[in-house]
Amino acid sequence: MSKTVVYAAKRVITMNDDSPSAQAVAIRDGRFLAVGSLEEVLTAVGSDHEVSNEFADRVLVPGLIDQHLHPMLGATTLTTEVIAPEDWILPRRTFAAAVNENDYDTRLLAAHQSLPEGEWLFSWGWHALWHGPLSRERLDMLVGDRPTAIWQRSCHEWILNSAALDAIGLTRELTQGFGPASEQIDWERGHFYENGFMIVLAKYLLPHFMTRERFNLGLEQLVEYLHMNGVTAINEPGIWWLSEPWDLYQEILGRDDVPFESTFMVEARTQPLRELSPEHFVADACSQVEFGSGTKVRVIDRHVKLFADGAIISQLMQMKEPYLDHEGKPDADHHGQWLMEPDQLKLVFDTYWDAEWQIHIHVNGDLGLEVLLDIIDEAQRRKPRDDHRTVIVHFANSTEKQVARIASLGAIVSANPYYPVGFADKYSAWGLGPERADAMVRSASVLRRG
Repeated sequence: MSKTVVYAAKRVITMNDDSPSAQAVAIRDGRFLAVGSLEEVLTAVGSDHEVSNEFADRVLVPGLIDQHLHPMLGATTLTTEVIAPEDWILPRRTFAAAVNENDYDTRLLAAHQSLPEGEWLFSWGWHALWHGPLSRERLDMLVGDRPTAIWQRSCHEWILNSAALDAIGLTRELTQGFGPASEQIDWERGHFYENGFMIVLAKYLLPHFMTRERFNLGLEQLVEYLHMNGVTAINEPGIWWLSEPWDLYQEILGRDDVPFESTFMVEARTQPLRELSPEHFVADACSQVEFGSGTKVRVIDRHVKLFADGAIISQLMQMKEPYLDHEGKPDADHHGQWLMEPDQLKLVFDTYWDAEWQIHIHVNGDLGLEVLLDIIDEAQRRKPRDDHRTVIVHFANSTEKQVARIASLGAIVSANPYYPVGFADKYSAWGLGPERADAMVRSASVLRRG
């Protein structure tokens, strides 16, 4: 056992309402022993200690826990040419914001011209409301015959140029036969969204994009990025075994010098797609937990991730009222999408509910939320559970009535507060209108209901 170290500080922010600040903290073997005034801490730890003034003029805060972070997405976006609506300050490079279509084209063209002939160009961050509509034709004009794949800001969409489609050997015929996923593809535009990407495109594109080399480089940068931002624990809410490099997670995220833990949840959206029958869902999930057991990098038991509707950043969430055009009129060509059709969502949800797992559901639109709340309500009536703590994940669009219903059903909310900050102004002008856009992520309403 190592010696206890008492760190004196200008101020220690405790996150404890009963004692919000302190002047010292004692640590031994990586664990907190006491916090309070210097005198209180010294009294608590006894004589076997040393006092450090390393942080005497600093304010200490608890390490941050990012309970919704996708290492696969973080690592791979860090290896792309980032052209996004906001600045991205990364450990090894800063990418300035591209705020309009001209900015975007200029930056993409510069990236194209900087690469050797024939090398792939991957870029993340495009969003039509800043950068204009993107299509195979526009990309062909900008980059010619260089294979180019653009990852939308949400990570739920890809746009590929003609050379990229040729390079991965994908044809229109090969995109057919996947049910609703085949309908989430616009072949002429080179546009693959939601399950059109995850089910159809992924197996063709990801071997070119998510290579071992990229994962190695990206994970190292992800570790640096999280460390410099004070993150001490991350959680991936839904591991995608098809593409996740579990051995690299163990090797890189599991290193002794990496100052955070990494946990992962089982993702059950794909279980029906793998033609598993409902009676095998939970056994399959348990086998994933067992395979991913460990200490610092591990899959956690009895937590499962499901998906309702599409991405908020893509404006593909399912809304009760129509999407709006730039004149504020209903847009007949703009519709939300399902990641799991409601009947399939209910089937998988009920299976894990009956097995008494904690269920986390990605949902963004108020219609998506209504469908989900009906599913929870029916399950609770059929098989009541105390303290089930079903988690509403993202929680972009809702009504006050739905917030009250969440509370009455005993569910909890994991909200993303960035949506109104990053997107409300644009969504007010197109898609949602100001009334819905300005009320995204009703965090205060949730807090008022406990």
